Amino acid sequence: GGCKPATPGSVSFNFAKKGRLCLNAEVDEDALLDYAIEADCEGDVSLESPDPDGRGDADTVKAVVMTEATELGALQAVLQENGIDCSGTLVNIPMATVEVSEEDEENNFKVIDRLEELDDVTNV
Repeated sequence: GGCKPATPGSVSFNFAKKGRLCLNAEVDEDALLDYAIEADCEGDVSLESPDPDGRGDADTVKAVVMTEATELGALQAVLQENGIDCSGTLVNIPMATVEVSEEDEENNFKVIDRLEELDDVTNV
């Protein structure tokens, strides 16, 4: 009740497609910038903490790198060439977030739980 699915692609303009690399080693920002230069990255590259709750990062993930979607493969290759075990994926990052009431938050989580129970759904 109270939830209508959107048509495919109707809300995609609210998200930016980014590359997300999970590193099994710690890396500092200076080293990351050196790797990005070596990979000829021209877009933004940022270092983030692992997110085991929201993104399901494993305990082995020590750092997360966000990059432009088009530069994901090049940066991943350079990291691996330098002995850093990592895996990459494309993700959609919201361009804006909205504060919701506790009741709306609870309802959102109920919908997410119901979606995750569907056999055809792999990511929510």
